[in-house]
This record gives sequence, structure tokens and C-alpha cells, in this order.
Amino acid sequence: MGALPRRGWRVLTLSALGALLAITMSPTGTAIAAKAKQVPGKTVRVKLNVVEKQITILGVPVTSWTYNGTVPGPTIRVHLGDTLEITLENTHNLPHAIHTHFEDYKISSDGSSMTAPLPVVPHQEDDVVATVGGKVPGVAGSAGPPVGVNPIGPYAPRKDSDVARPASTYTYRYKMIDVGTFWYHCHVFEATDHIEKGLFGLIIVYPRGWTYRELPPDPLNGNTKAWVTTDKGRRLFEDLVIISERNPAEDSALSLAAGGGASGGPIHLGNFRAWNDPYIIGPVKRGQEMLLHVANIGESVHVWHLHAHHFYRLWQTWHPDQVKPVWGPGSIDPVPFTPIAEEMHAMSISPGEIFPTLLRAGEPGFWFAHDHVVPQAYLGMVPWLLVTP
Repeated sequence: MGALPRRGWRVLTLSALGALLAITMSPTGTAIAAKAKQVPGKTVRVKLNVVEKQITILGVPVTSWTYNGTVPGPTIRVHLGDTLEITLENTHNLPHAIHTHFEDYKISSDGSSMTAPLPVVPHQEDDVVATVGGKVPGVAGSAGPPVGVNPIGPYAPRKDSDVARPASTYTYRYKMIDVGTFWYHCHVFEATDHIEKGLFGLIIVYPRGWTYRELPPDPLNGNTKAWVTTDKGRRLFEDLVIISERNPAEDSALSLAAGGGASGGPIHLGNFRAWNDPYIIGPVKRGQEMLLHVANIGESVHVWHLHAHHFYRLWQTWHPDQVKPVWGPGSIDPVPFTPIAEEMHAMSISPGEIFPTLLRAGEPGFWFAHDHVVPQAYLGMVPWLLVTP
């Protein structure tokens, strides 16, 4: 594989893209998924625990919930064909879960049995239930129905439990049938509250033959950085930025510190950091190729912009058996997860989206990265890229 041209990349032609979509959306996709499940791999076991801790944002200590003490939670790195087992050991005083954005796993690993809100739609085993003798709160003084029974509307809560109650554990299992970057986060009601307090992280699924070496973890952000080597020997510096939000109604001091956040809008963060303590992407040397995963776990649309650098947005999910891409002069090699890429300088990211991006470090310096929905950047979403000579 040759060196990455500074300005020579090209996207696939529209005709090639049409052919690609025709293949990936055809009925053969089911056969591909079935084939992927048969790919041999190892079993990767990960233990997570919900740890409550004080984290300082904009100079204000705020109560946060973390997986294993970091936000984001540990970056989980696996390979196509692996089986991932995540055991949630919950020493927190509330129930929590693991939900992922994989496909074709058993419902017992969905982490969603405690999702619906109370009291209109009761859900399974909410912590409120224990205070009312195994019943959900009733209406107008009457007793509520038993747990798992829904008297209103079409929603029928599940009667099984796929969460870790306080002082208990639960194990989730998934087969890696796609290459790409995926979420894991808590899905217990109110899921938005659990997520904004810090219960989220990324799972990166590499193609077979790729290797990685993680750098020492940061005390707040954990193992976000690594050196990755492709099966063709190409070396990439890997990092990630997760955009999240903090509800100012719960953190009035934080809202005042943000200046303008007191008006009621959320505080926007990059890897749970803001202006006074920004996340540093890198450091990398000039000319180094980078694999940077950019993700949005918040509730607002964000626009990722990195000064002085264009980047290629890569597909979030791709199975290499789906197509055999045809490469022409100047086309981009499918690094890391995709046979198509688009060069950008600003990238819109909707809630729940993740985009791996590929770029080359440019001129040395501290380069500003921010949300180009500028008021949201003023409220904190401002990581920086450090490029050294």
C-alpha cells in the first residue's frame, strides 16, 4: 500500500457507488451476515463497573457516573469474527445496563428491559418498584399493576431482566460480524440521564490481520489512543472524540460557569472536557496518518470541524465480504473500514452517529477543533489537535 497522497484522494464514481449500493442492499446481505457469524475468532472478555465520581467541568465539580472510572468508558478493541463478552459488575446504588449498536444478537443481550418511563408506562424492575411492594405507582391512590404488566397503551414491558441490579452482575454476548465503530451505553430509564452523566463508550472492530498497541490511559478519558497497523503494514495513530451533553438544570453552577448555559441550553463537551481543560488529540508528528473516530452521543446535531485539516469521512459499518471494490488511479484505499470515503472540512453528525475519519497531520501547532454550530462550541465542545515537527 502506497503512502497517502496529500491531495490525490478521490471518491468512487457515482456509477460505482450505485453498483455498491445494489450489492449491499440486495437479499444476499442475509447470506453475508450468516457467513460472517461463522468466521472463527477469539472470545474477548471485558469487565465493566459503574463508578460514581466527581469530575470537574469548567472548574465546577459535578457528580458523574462512569464505566470503570473513565468517561468515555474503556475503548473496547476487537476483531471481525471475535465473540465479545461484557460483564457488568454493578456496585452502584441504581440499576444499569449495557446496550450496543451491533446487529443479530439475542434479546437477552439488549440491555433494554428497563427503558420505558414511569408512571404512565411501567417497566420491569425499576428501583422505584421496591418502595411500593413490587407494584408500580398507581393512579389516584389506587394500587398499580404488578411489575411487567402494562395497563395503558400498546407497550408491553418485557418480563425478563437484562440489567445489573445493585450488587449484581450481568453478562452480554455479541458476535463481531461487521467491521466498524459502535456504541455501548446504558439504556436504563431515563437513558438520556444515564448517558449524559457519562455512561457511554466505543467498541472498535478491526479487520482480521490488523494489530493495535494502546497508549497509557488518561485518568479521565482512559484508553482512547492507540497505534494501529493494518494487514498491509500501514501504521496509523488512532484517537477518538465523543461529543456529549450535560443538562444545566441539574448543574446550575456549571451553567453559570459556561456563560450563556444559564439560559437553559445543554453544556456541550468533547470527551467530557471543555474550555478550561480541553481534550488533546494526539500528539502526532507532521505527516503522520491518523484514524480519528468522531461520535455524537448527545441529543443535538453537531458539526465537526478541524482547523487546517481536511479529512475523509469513512463508513461507520462495513463488512468486507459484501463487495470487492474496484480501485482506479488516485482512489482511496479502504482504510480502515470502508470501500468509499468523502473528503470534508466540516461534517454534520446527528445524535447516535459515529464516523471514523482518515487524515494526515499537517503543519505543526495546536490546531483548534470545534463544533461549527458555534454557540455549542462556546458552551464547551472544543478539543485540540497537537501536531509536532
